[in-house]
Amino acid sequence: MEEIQTIFFRMFRIADMKEPFEELHYHLLKKLSHINAPFGLMGVDLNSLKMPHHEQQKPYVKYKHPSTPRVIQHYQYEHRGEDYGWSQSDSYFACIDKIFYEFKPDYKKVNFHDVIYTNFPQVIESFKPRVAEDYYADYAIYYEEGYRPGESPTFDSNGFSISLVPAYNDLRARGITPNGRNNIYTLSPACYWDGDLCQTALGYDREEVIRRLAGKVPDVRPLADGVYIIFNDNPLLSFDDFLAIQHTFKPILGCNRQD
Repeated sequence: MEEIQTIFFRMFRIADMKEPFEELHYHLLKKLSHINAPFGLMGVDLNSLKMPHHEQQKPYVKYKHPSTPRVIQHYQYEHRGEDYGWSQSDSYFACIDKIFYEFKPDYKKVNFHDVIYTNFPQVIESFKPRVAEDYYADYAIYYEEGYRPGESPTFDSNGFSISLVPAYNDLRARGITPNGRNNIYTLSPACYWDGDLCQTALGYDREEVIRRLAGKVPDVRPLADGVYIIFNDNPLLSFDDFLAIQHTFKPILGCNRQD
């Protein structure tokens, strides 16, 4: 059985090249000052915090709330200016502002239930990302490449692992980035999609997402201009639990199917 080493949350916001990242970060900090630990900064002297700056290759800063010092908060921004068309990219690797959180699953100062039902949604509402998720990287890779924990992947001549999943490869062959800005392929145990991503990836609005999932998942609710969903609220879910999310809810949502 795969052992979960780190709990990882992340969110991506398409960068507005006309909005200085310093201004965005300053306003975000003011909102985070009203959100408690482990993801917020309530009670922290904002003037004592380091700020991201232009001299960095990627403007970046990390914080730790004194109440939960083993939870790391990462904030990374895109440099503003000419985007050279990167803002139209299909991936989350260019023209993206990001927030990441990480902590160990056995950290007793973190109440995972409070994080997933309250704290994480509060930050989403403040940051207004395109997508946010409770991200299980190893599980996602196994699922997308068609392997199970403990199995060895196949590599191409360049040393990159090869997916054995026809549906995943078909998307890439058609120029669509799986889990990119315009696609929902892998469902994370908890996730947020903004209104435009719902329309672009699913073909319908957040109200329809809520209608399809209401009563079938632990939580689904409107949030910011999108929808927040909890498919599974166990921080130590197994890979089979992760697969069950895909096999149960992707057909209900009408996502690209994997057989």
